[in-house]
Order: sequence, then C-alpha cells, then structure tokens
Amino acid sequence: MGEKWGYIDKTGKIVFEPQFDNAGNFSEGLAGVRIGKKYGYIDKTGKMVVKRQFDDTWGFSEGLAVVKMGGKWGYIDKTGKWVAEPQFRDLEDFHEGLARVTEGGEYKYGYIDKTGKMVIEPRFTDAWGFSEGLAGVEMGGKWGYIDKTGKMVIEPRFDNAWWFSEGLAGVRIDDKYGYIDKTGKVVIGLQFDWIGNFSEGLVGVRIDDKYGYIYKTGEIVVEPQFDALVGDFSEGLVAVEMGVKWGYIDKTGKWVIEPRFDYAGDFSEGLAMVLVGKKYGYIDKTGEMVIKPQFKEAGDFSEGLVGVRIDDKYGYIYKTGEIVVEPQFDALVGDFSEGLARVTEGGEYKYGYIDKTGEIVVKPPLDFRERDSWDNFREGLARVTEGGEPGWSDRYGYIDKTGKWVIEPRFYEAYDFSGGLAQVKIDDKYGYIDKTGKVVIKPRFKDAWGFSEGLARVLVGKKYGYIDKTGEMVIKPRFKDAWGFSEGLARVLVGKKYGYIDKTGEMVIKPQFKEAGYFSEGLAVVTIGKKYGYIDKTGKWVIKPQFKDAEGFSEGLAMVTEGGEPGWSDRYGYIDKTGKWVIKPQFKDAEGFSEGLAMVRIGKKYGYIDKTGKMVIEPQFDWAWGFSEGLVAVW
Repeated sequence: MGEKWGYIDKTGKIVFEPQFDNAGNFSEGLAGVRIGKKYGYIDKTGKMVVKRQFDDTWGFSEGLAVVKMGGKWGYIDKTGKWVAEPQFRDLEDFHEGLARVTEGGEYKYGYIDKTGKMVIEPRFTDAWGFSEGLAGVEMGGKWGYIDKTGKMVIEPRFDNAWWFSEGLAGVRIDDKYGYIDKTGKVVIGLQFDWIGNFSEGLVGVRIDDKYGYIYKTGEIVVEPQFDALVGDFSEGLVAVEMGVKWGYIDKTGKWVIEPRFDYAGDFSEGLAMVLVGKKYGYIDKTGEMVIKPQFKEAGDFSEGLVGVRIDDKYGYIYKTGEIVVEPQFDALVGDFSEGLARVTEGGEYKYGYIDKTGEIVVKPPLDFRERDSWDNFREGLARVTEGGEPGWSDRYGYIDKTGKWVIEPRFYEAYDFSGGLAQVKIDDKYGYIDKTGKVVIKPRFKDAWGFSEGLARVLVGKKYGYIDKTGEMVIKPRFKDAWGFSEGLARVLVGKKYGYIDKTGEMVIKPQFKEAGYFSEGLAVVTIGKKYGYIDKTGKWVIKPQFKDAEGFSEGLAMVTEGGEPGWSDRYGYIDKTGKWVIKPQFKDAEGFSEGLAMVRIGKKYGYIDKTGKMVIEPQFDWAWGFSEGLVAVW
C-alpha cells in the first residue's frame, strides 16, 4: 500500500505489515525480503530466520536458494549456511539435483551438486538445466545434450535446443523448428516457424503466420488457422485469437467458447479472466460469465482468490465475485503462495506480508524511516545520515547491522564500501577511508569512484587516471574520460575517440570508436560512424558494425535494431554472439534478458518473451523493468 510491501491471507487480513522495500513469494516455507538494500529470509511467523546480508536473493528450490554477495552468486540452505560460497558469475536453480554455474571470465558453464562440488567441469559456452535426465549444452556454436555424468549423449549439431518435456525436446536448424527424442532422432521434422513446449500431450506451432497444434507424432490435430495463442492447454482448453476476438478450443480444435472477447487468459481453478471492452471479468468452462466485467486489472485465481483492481486500489475476490479483501492496496505483487501475498502501502516504498485475513504480522527489524537518508549494507556497514542532529546536520557516517555508529557522521559526501575502502569528501577533495573511519588515502582528488577489480578511477585537474588501494597512481591521469574496469579492461577517451586499456595502462585496443561500452560476456558494443557492432578483447570485430542501436550481451543474447530493413524499421530483436538473429526484429521497445526473460513492447503495452522469442507474459503493462529475484515491478 503506497510504496511498502507486505503480505495478506485469503481473507484480506494483513499477516505481515507493509514494511519491506521488496518481498518475494513464499517458497518451501520461506520468503526473501529486503529492508534497505539487503535481503534476508523470513518464515511464516515473520521471523527473520536468515539474517539480512545479501545483495540479491531467489526463492528456495530443492531445499537451496541462490543468493548474491559481493558481486558473486552462491547457494545457501534454509539455515543460511553456505552450501556453495559466492564464486559464480552466473547460475540457476537446482534441477534434478544439479545446477548450471559459471565461475571465470570466459563464461564456460559446468554443473555442481548440492554439496557445491563441481561434478561436470565448465566447458560449455551455454547450457540449460537438467530435464528428464538430460541437459542442452552449447559447444562450438552448436547445441547437443549431456547426461548427468557429463557424457555427450546427443552430439552438438543444432543451432538451438531446449528442455525435454514429455520425452521430446524442441530444436532449431537455420530458421526451422522440430523435435527430437532422447536418442537425438528427429521425430517431428524441422518444418515450423515457431514451437512451444508439450503440455497435456499437445504443443502449439506456427506455420507462416498462423498457429495450430500437433500431437507427439507430429500429426496436426488443430490446423494452423489462429492469429495468436495465449499459451499451452490449461485444464483441457486453450485461448486462441481469430481475427480480433478471442475464444477457447478443446484438444480436437473444436470451438468450446466462440471468439467474442477482446482478450482471454488461461483457465485456473475452473475460471478464466476475459476482457470485454476495457473491463475484466471471469467465465467458466461453458463460457458463462460468472463474474461480470468490472475490474481495471485482474489476474489468475490462486488458492481460491485473485487480485483485482477497482479504481486505483487493489483487493481480492472469491470465485463467486464476493470481495474478501477490500481494495486498499496500491499494488499487489504475485499471487497467494503458501497462504500469503505481498502488498504495498504508504509512501515509503516498503513491502509487507498479509495473511488471508489481511492481518499484518511483521514489523521492520530496523527502523530508519525517520532518518533523512540511509543506504544498503555493503561489506558489513551502511552509509546513513540522520539530518538535523545538532553538529551533524546533513553529514554522513556508517552503522553496523545492530544500528550502532561505527563511523560517526562527519562527511559531507560519502559512498558505499568497496574492496574494504569507501570514498569520502573532506574539504572539497576526495579521499578514502577504511572501516574504522581512518583516512588511508588522503583527500587530494577532484572526484573519485569506487574500486573495481582492484583499481579506482580518479579525477586530477581535468584528466582521469587510476589508483590502487595504497593510493599510488598506477595509471597516470591522461584521459579526457574513463570508466571502471570490467573483465580486465577499461574504456578511455583520447581526443574524440574511445579505446581500451589494461590494468598496466597499456592501450590494448587503440582509440577509434565514437562510442564504447563495458565488456560483458567477452564482448563490447562499439560504434564506428553511425553503426554499432561488437569486438572481442583483442579489438577484433566479432560482429561487424551494422546495427542502428545495440546493447551489451546478457545471458548470451544482445538486443539490437537494424533500422531501415523493409518491414522491420526501428524494431528491436536479439542476436547471439555470432551475430545471427535468434529473435527477429519485431518489437517497438525492448530490454536485455534477465533471469531468462526480456521486456518487450508491442503496440503501447509491455510484456515478456523467453529466449526463443515466445511471448510468455502477454503485453498488458504500461511500463515494466527486467526481472530480479524472480519478480518484476510493472504498472
């Protein structure tokens, strides 16, 4: 409510008062919550059972949770004990007892078990989690499958490959999709322009611009004729679009509910959300409107309740349409999960938890809301200012996790600790202090930034250079502009062109670019003239300049727009590291992938696609961001 998050139960009773700056759904009895900029885990009584210490958290899966600390990812158990110390650059949840991880700078993926032991050494350029005993992996630009010993059981020969589902996996060669079995045999020929995952024995496919469904034999059961699909079959029915209206078909392709809605969602717990004009209501499987269209927003039923919006407030209704939790919240995030839901109220960006009666059950363990400013804990300390306290007005200091002052407020400007040091401003100059507050690098810089990979950039006069943690100038100030180190290199401006230096200050990629980005996953996006392309760390072109706009690689893909190709003008799509289109340009706006999904805009609404380009969350939001810890803020 407002901007605090909490949890309600199915009666609308607030179980945990809105107090959290972010809050996740309960998973295996625990939920990740953030107060300030640090995450911990609470149980269903609201007790903080894993103390706040993490920069990022995911939900528990198979007894373990992914957490981030100090820029690296690791795994903890439900007591907060490290199972795998923070050491990974990228990772995912455990699937069938193993988890995909990458450690070093070359983004090679391997697999660990639940003791943290590396059981399949990192050697793959990309990889999926295990499903039905096999995992898709990429080597040499091609995809194949390994078993849990790491043995290659299906040799790499596909341009892309996906999870096994009901004994089959989707694969792609060039621009056509089909399915293989677990021996690698192509059992459904590569003939489709798009495919989904098997669900209830059927899968959606696209031929030319029309969608239909096939059996596992490849036999077409529902002829491609629809303009769009909402997803997989759910409770025996699926929503499809014909012309400009939506309806529902059964597994024979027969219309069960004729197309008459402006939009239609999946059936969940016997009811489906439909749009009539500008209002949402709910129908049953006969097509009867059981809850008349009246809501500005609505979702799917979960545990007998669904969140809806009336005017500008959110509440919950039963399947009868009866309001069980009066509309009072400023936002709902997620469905009920294990009996609780997250809500936000007030004007302070705080999250809370309510139970199904709506009762708030947890208070913030630390209350800095009366302070003018407070920051996240970094390396055990948090930068705060009380503001207005006699003699300390608007000065920054640092507290520990008990709230005790460790470094009293005396700095007009101060920043988070990084690598054991924090930059502070004293008498109009920047220097660095250690965690006792002792000045270890005397203030002498016009400006200064945090340490990155052991070095910090500083401004002396009008030129940028780099110092080490002793304060020694290891790269003399000579650049018109400079950025932090990333993957061993830093971009610098010489004259009017950007190049890259290493940590000795040697120019390893000569200044030649109009614009240049950070290295990410071994590549950096740069421009020559008016076109963007990608270089490797030697400066060699990996993907030649050809794009009107481009971003860095994220999770193996990069968002680009060609701009000007007939029919695709100024539309965004995604390429792989060879420059090949994986998802053709079609979106009016888009962002990089985060946790396997990317935000895209179609028309005036935002939704989310997966790495195959499949729309997994239909465009319905006025604005959205990337996923983080399994959740995303939207409106």
